[in-house]
Amino acid sequence: MAEKSIRIRVGREIKELRKKKGWSQKELAQVIGKTTPTVSKIELGQQGLDVVMFMQIVEELGAIPALVLLKALHGGKIKVKDPEALVSICKFTTTLTEIANINLKKDKSHTPGK
Repeated sequence: MAEKSIRIRVGREIKELRKKKGWSQKELAQVIGKTTPTVSKIELGQQGLDVVMFMQIVEELGAIPALVLLKALHGGKIKVKDPEALVSICKFTTTLTEIANINLKKDKSHTPGK
């Protein structure tokens, strides 16, 4: 799958989550510390995301990051027939969250003036 296609699909999922939460692009931008045009580019798949930013956005929108990725990769449809697969997804999400939290702490500790 091409990188641009993945960015577009992830962007669509983020947009759907944002709308379900009832937020405007401006509101999401304020929460994640980005500009409204940046949020627009993310939702349109014109700007990629690193893991930390993806995790921050998805968690602010109240979703499970691994499920958002799976949904994006499978065209919006997730069918889990095996309960063990769901457990694996949850473990994967926990690991991603831990990595993102570590990176967020590092980013904050390197902020100028601190």
